[in-house]
Amino acid sequence: MNFSEMKVGSTYSFSVHSSHFLGTAFVKAKLLAVMNFEAASAFEPIEQRYAEVFPSLPPETVRSPKTQQYFLFQQQNGQKIILCAQWMIENSIALWESVQYTVTIHDAQLSDADRIKAALNGIGLTNVVVLETQA
Repeated sequence: MNFSEMKVGSTYSFSVHSSHFLGTAFVKAKLLAVMNFEAASAFEPIEQRYAEVFPSLPPETVRSPKTQQYFLFQQQNGQKIILCAQWMIENSIALWESVQYTVTIHDAQLSDADRIKAALNGIGLTNVVVLETQA
């Protein structure tokens, strides 16, 4: 996915170049706004942040904070952060779409419910409900 495909109100996961200042990845970050340098600077000192992050960007990166596009995200913990497009790894951007699955497991035992939840939790699925029905 590229930057032009991102839509305000959608939720994304992606990696960033500067792990020292920004962390390594963002998961389920909701895009609240897309803005230019002036608008982003009203929220935080973008020029200072850009200067801190710039040395960790790929060598071919052009230093041009005032011509960049900025994104305001709300993280899972509720905190908001502004990121410059140059700081994000564009080919890592993935739209986070929530879907609900229904799975039927035949011939399971009553005692399997906790193991099923643990197995799903092990692959990152934590919002799980296991319903028991009699065959």
